[in-house]
Amino acid sequence: RVRGRKRMKTLAYVLLFCFFISATAQPVRVEIYVESKCPDASSWEQLFSPLVNQLGTIMNLTIDFIAKSDPSQPTGFSSLHGQTEVIGDFWELCVMQYYPHNYQWYQFIDCVNVNQRVIPDNCGACARHLNFNETLLENCVNSDLSHKLLLASLQRSNQRAVTWSPTIFINDELYCLWHSSPCKANSAHDVLVYICNQYNGSNKPTVCNQLSVSN
Repeated sequence: RVRGRKRMKTLAYVLLFCFFISATAQPVRVEIYVESKCPDASSWEQLFSPLVNQLGTIMNLTIDFIAKSDPSQPTGFSSLHGQTEVIGDFWELCVMQYYPHNYQWYQFIDCVNVNQRVIPDNCGACARHLNFNETLLENCVNSDLSHKLLLASLQRSNQRAVTWSPTIFINDELYCLWHSSPCKANSAHDVLVYICNQYNGSNKPTVCNQLSVSN
């Protein structure tokens, strides 16, 4: 009986340990590097948008920008699509700064991408549409904070030696140069399957479990 109790106790510890490991599985790191007025970036962001809701609980999602520090420019930065793109970067970074919960900021990106060519002229309207604090965001955009956020973002992009918009890394591996090569995805479903397979926890979202059943 003593041995049986010890075995049961050991089994309980093993099960508890396995549950703990599963419950604390690391989220899948998804890094997206873009230019805010790049049509290819908008294409990827629209494709990825449904996955933010479906897989948000198992992802650590970040978006960073491709530009250059340039003191000769009015904003202090240069970007492929001009100064309006830099201001668009400022807006998106400020939204990320103040609305990080449950990736609320991605709704803002979806909104401005509806008419991407007019960024940043549509940024205030999108903030109001989403009930974000427009004054707070405008103050951020027009302050040193936006410059600091963009400098930090560019540092992350430079660490990845990114030049193509959009470039996607998943768990520190190059996953896709969208509309270029290499790229492991042709559709949102491809991305969904890949992220689900990258996650090691047992608490996978329903959509991941449905993949297992269908396969």
